[in-house]
Amino acid sequence: MPTATVDLTASLAREGDRFALEVVITNRLDQPIYVVDKLVVSRPGNKFARTDAVTVMNADTPSIVKLALAAVSADEPSTVLYPPTFRRVAPEETFRRVLAIPAPLEAWHPVAGVRPISATAKTAVFQIQYFVGEPASWRTVASDDPQPIQAPEGHALQFLQSQPMPVP
Repeated sequence: MPTATVDLTASLAREGDRFALEVVITNRLDQPIYVVDKLVVSRPGNKFARTDAVTVMNADTPSIVKLALAAVSADEPSTVLYPPTFRRVAPEETFRRVLAIPAPLEAWHPVAGVRPISATAKTAVFQIQYFVGEPASWRTVASDDPQPIQAPEGHALQFLQSQPMPVP
């Protein structure tokens, strides 16, 4: 009997002065999952806001760039990782999103500094965090966003990673 999975496909295309990262996630489990929808950045007044940006940084291999919708550590020490926001994906539902990333690729992280992208980087991978089932609770984060930022609590985050993609 095949094991139920969460499937991820990603593709990267150049569109003028940006890259279009198309992400498709299909939930083949018998319960809902929650996938990262947006990263959260700090704003003046000790507040937070959602951003459409994607973390762009070097992977462990110098020829690979990591594109992430996830709370990932930066290259410089940081005392905090802001919780991202999540979107529910029901069983057998597919989540599609196209993310715009400025071209050429420049390192960016929502919390701390990252090293400049390696000149040898010719390939990219996409990572996204998710969790299975309903969280124990949701916490409201102080923000300037028109909609409240809800952070899940009592869940175990997992990563999905795409196959390597050429950087066009």
